[in-house]
Amino acid sequence: MGCSQSAAKPVQRPADAALPVKTDMAQQPQNNTTVQAEASAPSAAAGAPASSPTNPSAAVASSAAAATVPASGPTTDAAHAKATLTANTSLATAGINLTEAEQHRPLIVCGPSGVGKGTLLTRLLSEYPNSFALSVSHTTRAPRQGEVNGVSYHFTDVDTMLAQVADGKFIEHANVHGNYYGTSIASVTTVMQSGRLCLLEIDIQGVLAVRKVESLKPRCIFVRPPTFADLAQRLEARGSENAATTQKRLDTAREEMDFFYTHRHIFDADLINEDLEASYQQLIALIRKMYPTLKLEKVEKAPAATTA
Repeated sequence: MGCSQSAAKPVQRPADAALPVKTDMAQQPQNNTTVQAEASAPSAAAGAPASSPTNPSAAVASSAAAATVPASGPTTDAAHAKATLTANTSLATAGINLTEAEQHRPLIVCGPSGVGKGTLLTRLLSEYPNSFALSVSHTTRAPRQGEVNGVSYHFTDVDTMLAQVADGKFIEHANVHGNYYGTSIASVTTVMQSGRLCLLEIDIQGVLAVRKVESLKPRCIFVRPPTFADLAQRLEARGSENAATTQKRLDTAREEMDFFYTHRHIFDADLINEDLEASYQQLIALIRKMYPTLKLEKVEKAPAATTA
């Protein structure tokens, strides 16, 4: 979608990946760009993402005509992906209308947990606060150390969030490892009305759901590791979760990577995060190409004060 195909260094497909998550989406050919961030040193460790970590086996359930949107639940096969793709969602035009000031399509950045997408977006938002803003996701999980309500996530409880989902206030939502995550209409429109480019950090099911919102027409970049072994090493190096949770994230990552390999036409471009600095520069280059009229106003940080 507006991006020419570029040559890329081949990336090893994980030999132990899960079977492809199949859907009946028409395999319509689209131009997409693959960008390889070449490493001049060992791969940089990626930080934890600042927004919604979700997966294709997490359910995003929408009602076709009924007023109530059923609660999501985890699945272990392709049934949900197929249902999400073919469902006649009632949220297709819910409260989102573009104006002349809201000229830039939202940009989705997705990829498996631990790939470094959150680190890339955090730097982007820090250096270009007048050009980008993150749509803050909602979640029912407890805050982690250092997370700020309204900045890292909108933290809420299950009853409140599901009531808002039923009222049609969410574009997408999912149950991930027992917690709900979702993107509200209000969080997206708030950013778009500010004149900045709205960034969405969501999972693949979220990508499918947001792409159904015809008035948004989002673009999407998939961030992936050089190999699955690299990703596993990054997740294990975090040390912030127990072995069972880490294994769940690895299982989810296998499904997300396999979905990407079999549905590359869904994405406008993909970025191989082998070296963090190189990947960041490639992300900026991709954004410039996708959004040629976007003003990238870099804000230089003031030097640290010194004492005599």
